[in-house]
Amino acid sequence: DQQRQLTNSGKYHRTPDWAPDGHSYVCVANYDGNFDLWLMDPDGKRPPKQLTDYEGSDYSPRFSPNGRQIVFTSERIGNDDIWILELASGQATRLTTPQARDHSPAHSPDGSRIVFVAERAQALLDPNVDLYLMKSDGTDVRRLTSNAGIDRYATWSPDGRWLLYAASK
Repeated sequence: DQQRQLTNSGKYHRTPDWAPDGHSYVCVANYDGNFDLWLMDPDGKRPPKQLTDYEGSDYSPRFSPNGRQIVFTSERIGNDDIWILELASGQATRLTTPQARDHSPAHSPDGSRIVFVAERAQALLDPNVDLYLMKSDGTDVRRLTSNAGIDRYATWSPDGRWLLYAASK
């Protein structure tokens, strides 16, 4: 096993995710002072490619299983919402719209669904944070958990039948 540094720009990089083909990865970086999504070449043969450029921060990018889309969280409308970016066109579409923090999305292994964390408080100072599920086009949003406390860090089983997550009560 060998460790190798992939970036050396003096800028901040976070939340990397490999493309399904293993030839690139997406991460959040602040090359221009704002946190945007960047497509990176792990071999350093191609320069980083900026995928988003908005004043609000973009973060938590995750490739779709087919590698054609990236689901991510963005503050570009002033609220944390889930967005999806079509890599071929560069078109970003907002998938969630409530006045709440929706973040940390992840596609199911077949790409048909997206799980995400939602901080949709029922009352002032309600610390309840739950997992929600929606179709990959943003429709059919439903609450998966309703535990007291915080549910987060969801990951899919390889067959897409199960979600593993951390809960604090």
